[in-house]
Amino acid sequence: MCKLDKQKTNARPETVIGKWADNSVKTKNISSRQMTGAILNIFGFMKSGKYEVHYEICGTFFFVTPDTALTANHVLFKDFFSLSDPFKSKQSFLVGENNFIQEVKSEYITEHKNIDLSIIKFPKKLTDTYFEISREEPTENQTLYFCGYNGDAQPEIEAGKDKFKILLKKVDLSPVTFITQDGYVKKLSSMTLKSADIDLNSINVIKLSHGGYVGMSGGPVVDKTTGKVIGLLSFGNTEDANKKDTLFAIDNTELIKVIN
Repeated sequence: MCKLDKQKTNARPETVIGKWADNSVKTKNISSRQMTGAILNIFGFMKSGKYEVHYEICGTFFFVTPDTALTANHVLFKDFFSLSDPFKSKQSFLVGENNFIQEVKSEYITEHKNIDLSIIKFPKKLTDTYFEISREEPTENQTLYFCGYNGDAQPEIEAGKDKFKILLKKVDLSPVTFITQDGYVKKLSSMTLKSADIDLNSINVIKLSHGGYVGMSGGPVVDKTTGKVIGLLSFGNTEDANKKDTLFAIDNTELIKVIN
């Protein structure tokens, strides 16, 4: 028997809308929601003789080529797929608008833990709409927006089961808040940070003018004039709170060093 359980259900959808940058040829007239989505993790385990499944949104991703997406490494990493009691299965999916569903396998992921980055490269084309990463260094007071999903609520899903594997058929993201926040670069710095899931050593980061929420990690930070990505949302203060008063992003100068 398979039981599907959300991890959290206590938030209602309320979207904060910012302005869309429409000056980039690659992104012109394309909604940011068409180029981003959520990382949905599904855990299967035995409990009292029954097979139960829990699922949760753990972060945000965005496409940078038709077959490649980026997210934060602390959101999606290879060790996630390792099984130990009581787990019988662990699966991760990219999910998005219009029932976009794509399972992620461990071999698709290239990790760059030193900059909190995971590159997910698929063996086939998945999209025609994607962000371009800026080659220009960001500047203080540069206007931007950033976006991602609030992980405090969970989607509605429909799924089947093949032994311990979950066959995801439908994902309705409407219960989940997608946040787009206008802001600016408050400060640029080189930062060293060691925490439970992030280990940075003298990495260029952007301190953003506004805070955000758990679940937005891995989302894009986008220049409002060009529509190009200047950062990847990584961490915030306070560490264990759902709402982060301060957000930091990995600088695009770090991203372009490792992305072909």
